[in-house]
Amino acid sequence: MEMANWEEGSGKKKRTKGRPKAIPLLFRWREAIQQSILPHTTRLILFDLSLHMETDGTKCFPSTERLARETGLSKKTICTRLGEKETKRWVRIEVRVKPGQAWRHHQYYPLLPKGGVVATPPSEGKVGKLAQKGGEAASL
Repeated sequence: MEMANWEEGSGKKKRTKGRPKAIPLLFRWREAIQQSILPHTTRLILFDLSLHMETDGTKCFPSTERLARETGLSKKTICTRLGEKETKRWVRIEVRVKPGQAWRHHQYYPLLPKGGVVATPPSEGKVGKLAQKGGEAASL
């Protein structure tokens, strides 16, 4: 059975046959970050990286200073969070140094982790497994 899609172009709608377009990696990555159980600061950093990604979601290269300025976090926090093992399941970082330059260039590539990191939201009214500082379970 074929699916019919509608595309808008020049003010007119035309019918196309086939499957709907695949969701780009960038949008799937953002959604996975939102649904993850990563610490909030890590999610903020990853989401800010996504704002700098190429439109096809392949890479970005903002400086640590820029990430710190945009997120309101310190450069040390940015570097610490990006260096954590769990974060490395979400983003691949390539460090490049050009001959004759004293500074390093970081290039970031999004990764969609497999298994366990992306949490499914619990049903409304149920208590989640995350605990607040006081030791009580927090409702998700």
